[in-house]
Parts: sequence; structure tokens; C-alpha cells
Amino acid sequence: MTCSKMITSIKNSLLRFGLIIILVSNITIAFSQLYYTEPEINTDSLEMFLPHSSGLERMSIFHQLVNAYKLTNPIRSLELAKKSFELSQEQEDEEIIMESNYHLGLAYHFNGDYDSSIRYSLPAIEKLIQLGIYEKYIPYASIVILSYFYSGNFDLAIKYVTNDKVLSELEYFQSAIPRFDLYIRIGWVYKLAGNYHKAKLYFLKCVEIENESEIIPPAHRCLNGLHLSDCYTGIQKFDSALYYAKKANHLQEKYSFNAIPAALDCIAQAYEGMEKMDSAIYYYKNSIKLTNQIGAVMQHGESCWSLGRIYYQQGNTEYAIELFHKMIQDGKWIADNQRFFIDSITNYDYWYSSEQIVNPFYIKTGYNYMIIGYQLLSKIYKVNGQTEKAFESLSNYLDVKNKLDKIDKQDAVMAVNVKFEVDQKNQRISLLEQQNELQHYRIRQNRFYLLGLGGLIIIMGLFVLLFIRQNKLKTEQEKTALQQKLLRSQMNPHFIFNSLSSIQNSIINEEPKKASKYLARFSKLVRSILDSTVEEFIPMEQEISTIENYLELQKIRFPDKFDFTIEVDEQLDTESVQIPPMLTQPFIENSIEHGIKHRNSRGNIKVRFLKKESSLVVEVEDDGVGREKAKEILVEQNINHKSIATVITQERIRILNKKLKSKISMDIIDLVDEKGVPSGTKVVFEI
Repeated sequence: MTCSKMITSIKNSLLRFGLIIILVSNITIAFSQLYYTEPEINTDSLEMFLPHSSGLERMSIFHQLVNAYKLTNPIRSLELAKKSFELSQEQEDEEIIMESNYHLGLAYHFNGDYDSSIRYSLPAIEKLIQLGIYEKYIPYASIVILSYFYSGNFDLAIKYVTNDKVLSELEYFQSAIPRFDLYIRIGWVYKLAGNYHKAKLYFLKCVEIENESEIIPPAHRCLNGLHLSDCYTGIQKFDSALYYAKKANHLQEKYSFNAIPAALDCIAQAYEGMEKMDSAIYYYKNSIKLTNQIGAVMQHGESCWSLGRIYYQQGNTEYAIELFHKMIQDGKWIADNQRFFIDSITNYDYWYSSEQIVNPFYIKTGYNYMIIGYQLLSKIYKVNGQTEKAFESLSNYLDVKNKLDKIDKQDAVMAVNVKFEVDQKNQRISLLEQQNELQHYRIRQNRFYLLGLGGLIIIMGLFVLLFIRQNKLKTEQEKTALQQKLLRSQMNPHFIFNSLSSIQNSIINEEPKKASKYLARFSKLVRSILDSTVEEFIPMEQEISTIENYLELQKIRFPDKFDFTIEVDEQLDTESVQIPPMLTQPFIENSIEHGIKHRNSRGNIKVRFLKKESSLVVEVEDDGVGREKAKEILVEQNINHKSIATVITQERIRILNKKLKSKISMDIIDLVDEKGVPSGTKVVFEI
């Protein structure tokens, strides 16, 4: 019923009401003002004065122009931000360098380069915390959080918005408005992630602040009511959803918030959940009337979809067709004009901060409206026997869907790039810390040489400590190298090539659902593997999810070749049990490529997680042709294949056993049937 349900491909990034709550420093919002209002800056005067300025004044003009051009001319904004950044490197003022980093990250954000935006914004935030300039924390953090969201890294956005720094900021501000806005921001992040229960807790904290303080602006109270209504609808508590929707509608009518037209729609959704269709239709009609009057194109399209769906269910296809056509028109207008409101000033007021206004988001929203509208029209025309119109609607659906798929693929690649950038940054920080520690040891070592015989004992002690430290660093380097080998052995070129080829074939064969499903699984698998390469142990639940995604992808490659089962002992707590990541995947791949692949009939792969006293037993069993037969086939086919899965896994176990008190063992068992004929292979790990 909500927009997030309607548009699944951007489920976590579609802003239902366009009201992201990101604090700005020293918020003083008049009751007549809504959210974002573009500041008036005379760019011509600043451009004329820029060549004649110098020093801090020149830097200030650069930053003003970056902010002024970020929406109207993002390319010029980025050009000026780069110049500002270059000049800041010649300064010794850390705050100036921090400001230039922030504005360069801001400019990259509005150009859609989210990984670069994060690369420059994160150091600015770190320096801000180091300098103790807390009042700028939230506007700086908003760039990072929104860049994570728009690049598809929702887990990183959640992790960042709920980290200790943000919560400490919450305690730092004693005023009601900053505390209200921080709570509503955290709630919004959880709501977009689909965690309505957790989001609701933070929105209810905002209600407590509303009751304690009268200085919370009515627009904020209205927004919080809409958020709560959405959450209660999401968890199917429609009485509470109706209460908060009507509360928000009362504020909307009292203060004429034209940029918040969603209250009537929320009321209708609550009535629809209660199965009171007459009331739902009444409020949907009023929502359509209101949104048409104020030029709220996005909300108008959603209300048309909701009402048309009810008419369709009631058999009134004539009105349903009319409403779905209006929805398609609204979607096309949004994609073409890259706005949600007809009036550009109202469109600015629709957002809480300018950082939310990115054109790709408008385009994706418009395409999704068109896709759903054409899909529904095709279904209705088909049922009504209007074959020609059904085919035309289906063709239009596929045409727009292909355009959206191209954007989604670019977003998927961008999500992986951003994730990789973050991982690289963390690794660089870790390496720098290790280098600094080693350098400190060397400096201390040189000093002790001058103390003579009396300091010799101390020097010897330091040598022992240094040896231990270097041995530990060597072990960590071995582990890192091994993880890289494992990553290459798992995500090998054959697998990536075959996976992308399967996606391409699905698109060529006009199977967008299959391609989208395959791409989602492939993206999730790549992200899981990248996540696990930096962790020594992960929850068993995460490992099971990675194995399942991998096997499902392989089933798409070999649809008639094998079945698989994953069995988990009921005594095991999959969330708390920790295991080394990707321990079984190389052997599962061997089962498919060298065992099952050469069978004449359909095979089976079984993965078991069993509890054995105080140990965890993991088994990978297949009914393939066996290792010896597989070797013979490779020789016959003249394939010079050398499997490194066993060697890499044994090396991993050796390094882990060296560091841990508990030991990990691995056995490979060749299975035979009653006649002694090879009937498969079983790999057993005991942890």
C-alpha cells in the first residue's frame, strides 16, 4: 500500500514523503517555513570578485560558490571545489583543509559520484571530531549518509547513523529541537531499511519531546506523525496508523503545508487496512483532488495507483484504467522534469536539506511509476480481451523496464565500488597504525643504544617485544594474502563471466524479472564475499546465507544438473555461533564442477551444520563421480587443471590454529557404494 511497497527496486531509497531528517547546525525554523529553502546568493558578484581575492577570503568565496552552484550547475560547483581543495593543501590551518574536504565531497555528491564524495567527506568528519567542532557534525555527516543510501549501501548508512559519535552528539545537545531531529533522523533510516519496529521506537521518543516542549515546529510534528502512521501501517496496526495520520492531517490543514500532501493518503491506507473501503475511497479521492490543486505530481500518481487498484479489485476496470493512465503520465512528467512538484519553489520546500535533491532519484521514481502503470494496464486489457492494447502496454512496460535496469546495474556497480572504497580506507588506516607502532619501536630502540651497558637489558627486552610484534604482523600479512587468494579462487573469472553472461542472456531474451533476480543475488553474493574478506570470524547465519546465494546462482547456470539442501542442527544458535568465513565454498564449487557436472543424471549436494558435544561439525557431501573419476576425465579432456582449494583451506586452518586455543580439523572422505564403486565425496570440518 505504501510507495516503498509499490516500488520494490528502490525500496530502501524512495523517500515516501521526501522528508529526510538531517540536522543542520543552529536550526531556527519559522512556523511558516517548511524544510529546505534555497539561499539567495549573487553568483555574478562573487565570480567577479574571486580573481581579486586572496587568503581566507578567497577560500570563503570558493565555498559560497560551491554551495550556490551545487543544484543549478553541479559541474561548475565541482570545478570550484577542486580548486579550493588544491589551495587548502598549501595552508597550515586544519579547519580550512577540513572545510575544503567537505565542500569537495559535497560537489561530488551532487554530480552523482558517491564513492568520491565519501572519500573526501569522511576525512572531514574525522578532523571535525578531532577539533571538537560538534555543531557542524550533522551537516557533514548528512553527505556521507545520503551518499551511502543513493549508492545502495544501506547497511553502511545504518551503521554510520547509529554509531557512538552520533549518539554522543545526541547527549551533547540539551535543546529540544536538536534532540528531536536526531531521533527522527535515526528513525527515518530504520524505516527506509524496512525495520518498522525499531523505527517506531525513535519516532515515539520524538512524541515524548513534543509533549515536553512547545518549541518543536508544527511541520516537524506533522512529519513525525506521518512517519509513525507509515510504521504502524507497515506492522499492520491500523488503528494507531489512523490516529497519527489524522493528527498529521490536522496540522497540515491548520498550517497549510502544501509540501506535505501525504496525510490524506495515509488515512486512506489505514482505512484500507481495516477493510473499510468506502472510507478509503473517500480519502483517496480527496488526496487526488488536493495533490492536483497544489501540483504534487508524485503524491498524485501514488494516490491514483492506490484508488485504481481498489477499483480494479471491485471490478470497475473503466475507472481503474483511467487512473493508471494518470499515474503513467505523472511518472513520465517526473522523469522528464526531474521534480516532484510542478512549482520549483515548492519542490525545494519538499526536501529537508538540499543534499537530498539528486536528479537520478527523480528519474528512477518516474520510471517505476510508469512500469507499474503499464504492467497493470496490460493485465486489465488482457482480461478484457483487448489484445492489441495489452500488447502495446506490455511493450511500453518492457521499454521503460530496460531503461531502469540499466540504471540499476550502474547503481549495483557503484554500490560495490563504494563498499570497496570503504574497505580500502579501513585497511589503509590499519596499516598506518601498524607502521606508526613499528616506527615508535625503532625510535625507542635507537635511544636505548646510547645508554650503554646499563640499558642493554632493556634493549634486549625491546628486541623480544619487537620480534613478537613482527611475528604478529607477519601472521596478519599471511592471513591477508590468504584471504586475497581465497577471494580470487571463489570469484574466479569463469564464475563472473558466466554470471554476467546469464544476466545478459536474460535481458536479450526479454526476461527482466529473471535478470533482476539473478543480478540481485549476484550483487548480494559479491558483497557478502567482500564483507567476509576483512573478518576472521562471522556469524554462522551469514555463512549459510552466502552458501545459499552461491548455490542458487549455480542452479541458474546448471538448471537441470543438481539439487541442494542445507541442514542446520536445531541445537545451534546461528546468530551467536562464529565460524571462519567461506570455509566450505571452494569444496561446494568442486562438487559442482568436478563431481556433479560429469554425472549423467541429476545430482545432490548436502551441506550440514551439526553440534557434536562442544564442537561444531560442518559437512559438504555430494553424490558425484568421485575424485579419482574426475581426475581421469580431466586427463581425457587434456585439461591441465590444478585445484588449489584444498591447499588454501589447509593453509587457512594452519594460520587460525596457530592463533587460536581451539583447533580446526578437516577430512576429505571418498564415498563408495555397497559394490565399492565411487559414489561421491564428503568434506568434514570440526571446529
